[in-house]
Amino acid sequence: MTKKITESTLFSLIIVAFLAVSYSACKKDQSCDAVVTVVSTGNGGAPEAGAFVRLWANIPSNQGDVEATGVTDGSGKCYFNFKLQAIFNVDVTGIGGNGSGIIKLEPGKKVETTVEVP
Repeated sequence: MTKKITESTLFSLIIVAFLAVSYSACKKDQSCDAVVTVVSTGNGGAPEAGAFVRLWANIPSNQGDVEATGVTDGSGKCYFNFKLQAIFNVDVTGIGGNGSGIIKLEPGKKVETTVEVP
């Protein structure tokens, strides 16, 4: 009888372990990555380091607005990560002037857009 209980317990543990691994393997990363590249049209399309980037969206209900800001790195890129998909307005303040655009985030993907400033 002890052997039967041990086999039954072992079988149950294997099933539980299998289900736990299967569940975690099915759970995919759904975060949304956004990359905004800023280039200077007055400088032959060169990347604009140090530009201020603002992503923002107005929410129609009374829940408020969503906003994220950052500064471009040496390659003219600014990186953002969000938990949910959204469509954001993009405003850029560069050294030579301003630019704007739109970016649409998609679950589990990295979306890139380029904004030109003078």
